[in-house]
Amino acid sequence: MGALVKLFGIGKSLIRLRPFMRGGRYLYGSVILTATVAAVLEAAALGLLGGVVLVILKAGAIGGKLRWIERWSGPTDSFNGLAFLAAVALAAMIAKNGALYVSSRLGTILKRRVAVNLRESLFSHLLRAPLRVFEERKAGEISSAVFNDTQRALTALETAVLATQRGSMALAYVGVLFFVSWPLALVAILLTVGLIAPVVRVHRRISELGAANLREFRRLIADLTESLAGVRVTRAANAQEQQLKRVGIQSRTQAEADERYARLAGLLQPLLEVLAGAAVLAILLAASRLTDQGLLEPDQLLTFGLVLMRLLPIINQLNNYQVALLYHGASLSSLQSWFALPTYPERPFGQRTFEGLRKGLRFESVGLTYETGRAALNDVSFEVPAGQMVALVGASGSGKSTAAALLLRLRAPTAGHILIDGVDHWEFTAESWHHRVAIVEQDAFLFNDTVAANITYGAPDATPEDVADALRAAHLTDVILSLPQGLDTPVGERGVSLSGGQRQRLAIARALVRRPEVLVLDEATSALDTVSERHIQQALEAARRDRTVLVIAHRLSTIRSADSIVVMDDGRVVEHGSWDELVGRDGAFARLVRSNATPSGTDSDFSVPASQQNTKG
Repeated sequence: MGALVKLFGIGKSLIRLRPFMRGGRYLYGSVILTATVAAVLEAAALGLLGGVVLVILKAGAIGGKLRWIERWSGPTDSFNGLAFLAAVALAAMIAKNGALYVSSRLGTILKRRVAVNLRESLFSHLLRAPLRVFEERKAGEISSAVFNDTQRALTALETAVLATQRGSMALAYVGVLFFVSWPLALVAILLTVGLIAPVVRVHRRISELGAANLREFRRLIADLTESLAGVRVTRAANAQEQQLKRVGIQSRTQAEADERYARLAGLLQPLLEVLAGAAVLAILLAASRLTDQGLLEPDQLLTFGLVLMRLLPIINQLNNYQVALLYHGASLSSLQSWFALPTYPERPFGQRTFEGLRKGLRFESVGLTYETGRAALNDVSFEVPAGQMVALVGASGSGKSTAAALLLRLRAPTAGHILIDGVDHWEFTAESWHHRVAIVEQDAFLFNDTVAANITYGAPDATPEDVADALRAAHLTDVILSLPQGLDTPVGERGVSLSGGQRQRLAIARALVRRPEVLVLDEATSALDTVSERHIQQALEAARRDRTVLVIAHRLSTIRSADSIVVMDDGRVVEHGSWDELVGRDGAFARLVRSNATPSGTDSDFSVPASQQNTKG
């Protein structure tokens, strides 16, 4: 009963995933129909062959329920009638194999369509998942869902299709058995149901092993992905053996789960053969009693036996399919959980077209509280006038990058609004807003593609002139000319073939190629050396011309020329003003300036009045 409940749950999961596993209901129906036709044709061929054998053995002409054949074949005990009967049987076998081939081809097409649709649907759903999904889960776990879970789900679907195909054939055979001799068919059905009981417990255990194997495989993929991503750290720490041991333990655990499944699945085959043998012997005994009582004629018995011999392998196949479904069923539940994730944007975008910033943007009592209840921003209010540069400063974790994420609509605020010329920025369409707002982050992520592909990422319509202008503004033209293939040079995984400063300038070019009106610089120079920072500063100075710029700064020297500075602490705005105003107040910003100053106190960018230095000692 437990296995049946599990199979029923797997069927419901397949139905729920149907919108993402599109393959064509008519195609699926055609697979079942052609398989059923093949079974009926084979049963007819077997019946005819049985009649041929009986006539050849001089056991008498066809009688009983099969006597109607003689109405159009003539007397079957004549050579011509026998030859005609054999020819019809051969035609039925040819037609059966043709129908089975068509069913197989249609099944292959169905599987291909479903495979493409399922992977594309899952990838599309993940691309639209909230950022917290990627922050809370390992990259390997997500990769495992896209590749392993979908592959196992496809295996489950293919198995379900085959099971339905073979099941329709089995039903056709059972129908023929009841037509030939319903008492003997009823005995066979009752015996089959009774003998299946010992297999149920094995099925339940296989279902449990399938779920455990999926968990272990996901952990293994996550560990492997993390290990390869951190290979530089591993080598620098000479921790190869430690990492190998960690992954090795997980690999052996997953292999042991596979072995337990194989051992249990291997037990089913001999068990089923013994049970099938017992069922056949019992059916033969029942047939002998029916024959003695005149309820079963020789031609019926022979036809029944031939059809039953074709039915038994199909029953064995159906059991194997059941085992496979129970084993792979956990992947269907896993995919359901991924598809159940909320999609971005959780708050719908509006239909307004963002045509440019005229007056300025304003954070108005903006707050953000995570699902855990932790507040990241609380009542944040400040203004960025059009054409000006405003800096956000504060200690790590003060909410600077979170504010930038809200401006970029990577997250939705849980309180307040970000107003663009008085209009909530969520009212703008995604295309018009993100085309005019760009970001350069501290960790410039580059795709494993060419320089040109990375620059035009998100701007496929950029012209060569747009690219050239962006390269000049990012002070990257000379670098591109020095590369072996110029713009067609591959940058490697995450831009590994470029230096840190070059990657950062490439990210600036990628932002500028769209000619954005609002530019967000999220600690764009904090991870660079002094020389690289100077190149970046020159690029940023060019980038900020005629643009509204929001700078998130760790190195305060990068914001000395900002029009105004917003100081944040613990998700709140604690100070707001120009550099000189904030230093003069001797508050939070002045303390940040002193903590960033060089020991010799010679850096003029961080100068603080002597009286204030003495006051704070």
